[in-house]
Amino acid sequence: MERETKFAFAMDKLSYYNAQYRVGCNQLFKGESYFEAENYGKAAGKFAKAIQKLGYSKVLEEKIRICKQTNNEGIYDSLKYKQELVERNEDRRQHYYGQACEAFKFGDIESCQRNIKEVLLLDPKFIPGRILKSEIKLVAKFEKALHQTIVEKEIFLRSLPVIPPTEYWDPSQAGPSENPKEETSDEVNGSHFDPPPSKRMRVYTNIHE
Repeated sequence: MERETKFAFAMDKLSYYNAQYRVGCNQLFKGESYFEAENYGKAAGKFAKAIQKLGYSKVLEEKIRICKQTNNEGIYDSLKYKQELVERNEDRRQHYYGQACEAFKFGDIESCQRNIKEVLLLDPKFIPGRILKSEIKLVAKFEKALHQTIVEKEIFLRSLPVIPPTEYWDPSQAGPSENPKEETSDEVNGSHFDPPPSKRMRVYTNIHE
């Protein structure tokens, strides 16, 4: 019974972080909509809220700077989310997060745990890292099937209105023990991400478009 209770608690924690992620992505999506509509004041506010939920991103901070400059208001204060420290460490955080994603996808739980620990030491509020840590715990401690966890993660990512530029999980690549054509439905198969998150991330970085 105690094990079942702990498993339920771990699942609840993952659901909580997924909900935070969804809120952040919704704020990002609204920010992009306001940006395209040239409502730069509201766009800056939505991008700031996205950073608060998802973790620091140079791309989004630059979007905010462009909104301020274009709007020429001077009333928006860049958020204080340990900015100098996080900005300096963002590249390292993303490196470790990318390594953790690859390790998890291929079932190297020990490497994934080691890398995600580095991610959260650099940025404890980084929600994609918190989500992956929760997923690792479900697989490593409670023996939840790795393939099932990956499929559920990809369904969740596909349900979001936009993928943030800090998300390095690429659902278009299956692990060595997986066969997406046989085991994964068209809804989940990475080939149905159009474009996949890795490509969307590269497109997203061209912030002047």
